[in-house]
Amino acid sequence: MFTDAQTASDTSTAALTRNKISTEILVTAISLTLGKAGWSYGYVSALDRKGRTICIVDAHGYGMRFVVRADQILTAFLELERAIHEPAVSLVLKS
Repeated sequence: MFTDAQTASDTSTAALTRNKISTEILVTAISLTLGKAGWSYGYVSALDRKGRTICIVDAHGYGMRFVVRADQILTAFLELERAIHEPAVSLVLKS
């Protein structure tokens, strides 16, 4: 029989796994959208001197370049998507 601590641990692990999968799905969806829209992109995750994770996402296309830095990869991709949105819409409206 499981103890309360084991059940809480299992529940926490399952939640973390779901969260990781959700993050991967969202990052993949944003990446595909960027690629289909004609943007080239790349990303890297590294540690700073204090041991904190830094995620950097870079996209370029249509004579523009965007570089975003955040603590989490999903946050970096969402910020990049937000930064690109307005110039991308103006390109479509000019066509």
